[in-house]
Amino acid sequence: MDFTEVKSVVLLFLTVFSVPCPFRMAFSPNVANLTAWYFPDDDEIVQEKPARPHMTDKKVSQKQLADFGVLAAEVKQPKSWDEDTNLQEIRKNRGYQSHDTVDCSSLSDDTKVKFFTEHLHVDEEIRLITNGIGYFDIRDPEDKWIRIRIGTGALIILPPGIWHRFCVSEEDGCLKAVRLFTNEPKWTAYPRDGNSLEGIAFNCYS
Repeated sequence: MDFTEVKSVVLLFLTVFSVPCPFRMAFSPNVANLTAWYFPDDDEIVQEKPARPHMTDKKVSQKQLADFGVLAAEVKQPKSWDEDTNLQEIRKNRGYQSHDTVDCSSLSDDTKVKFFTEHLHVDEEIRLITNGIGYFDIRDPEDKWIRIRIGTGALIILPPGIWHRFCVSEEDGCLKAVRLFTNEPKWTAYPRDGNSLEGIAFNCYS
């Protein structure tokens, strides 16, 4: 099952259950502290030192990210994020009812490896960075890697069914983030190993 097939399954699920479609909704195209670029073709270099930027001159705009279903918003006061009116509106419109927080400075090595292993979810992944800098790597529809640098005050929403991975930047290892959810947190990750994709359709409709 490739990216297009996974996306089609997720879109059908969203339509059947009347969920706002993240592939078609637009957020701000000018969020501070969020930039993106295409990776070098040799991913082995990135795998060796994932916390480095590995920047290229192949920039990706926030509008392009939105076309891939990746949405972004800016929270002016990340330390008091729950009082931010813009975020309150987003949470209301998208039904984000619960949250938790994570301090990446205390992550175990096993957890870091898990986060940087390519995977997808059947739910949106919503992260607000309240301190520090991190990298979300996503696959575009042609299966090429895009690195998204996200810093303090930036909110990112990854759509269901998109291949991605995450690591903390070497620029600032003390990353802290708020994770938002529609209901109870769902942590099921489907790694891109060719063995677990059959479960995606089952989970969407169960």
